[in-house]
Amino acid sequence: MQRFPRYVLLLFTAFMLLCASWKSATASPLDSATTDIAKSLSTIDRSLTGGARQLALTRVTGNKARKILNQLVSTLPFTIDAVTIDTRGQIVEVEPQSFKKVIGQDISNQPQVQLMLKEHRPVMSRLFNSVEGVHAIDAEYPVIERKGKFRGALSLLFSPEQLLRPIIEQAVAHTEVNIWVVDTEGTMLYDIMADHIGLNLFTAPLYQPFPSLLAIGRRIVAEPEGRGRYSFYRPQTNEQVTKEATWKTVSLYGKEWRIVAYRMVKE
Repeated sequence: MQRFPRYVLLLFTAFMLLCASWKSATASPLDSATTDIAKSLSTIDRSLTGGARQLALTRVTGNKARKILNQLVSTLPFTIDAVTIDTRGQIVEVEPQSFKKVIGQDISNQPQVQLMLKEHRPVMSRLFNSVEGVHAIDAEYPVIERKGKFRGALSLLFSPEQLLRPIIEQAVAHTEVNIWVVDTEGTMLYDIMADHIGLNLFTAPLYQPFPSLLAIGRRIVAEPEGRGRYSFYRPQTNEQVTKEATWKTVSLYGKEWRIVAYRMVKE
């Protein structure tokens, strides 16, 4: 049997301990956040599925449709509004009524609506500026009668920040870990610095002076799980620090979000 020099074994042991320390430092908050975010996305799916089934028994317009929309809005606190869409891609009902002005608007040019109208399957959008005038994400679910006739869709417009912030704040409380969330196109969906939300990791000027961040960013959008190091500012300061990060993935209707947990480390 081959015998390794003692210093090689010591270096290997130190490396393994470092990896274990790194993983354990971020694993618990990351696992907690990932689990709870996935549960919230599953709740969206169940709510839309149930609502679409109810609408299939009635119509996408009228008092019954509005009651279904109101129930959806009242049970999901991160919701901006819920609407029904006809087969042409026009909004025909909305709750809450404070957004009544959107009724009649044609949103068939939005990519997620185009896909839903074409394929009659659930879809979720990227972060975009909605006709309601807010940055949000849209989850669409087709309304299909028992005989297979397509009647339109049920749409839930929600704020990813409002969904993510309470979950992440609870997951990282009393730890040295922070978490940011990015989609696979590089758009920041959540960060402790609220003004980062909506920025693109690869095009925003803020991130360009940090090649290690751009490099790990390319890995993050390409790999569902992983770990690595990068340099960036300490939150709420101009101090540049090194961060160790691990990430996992949640998804809904084919759209993936990367949940990235990190902590500051000494060089």
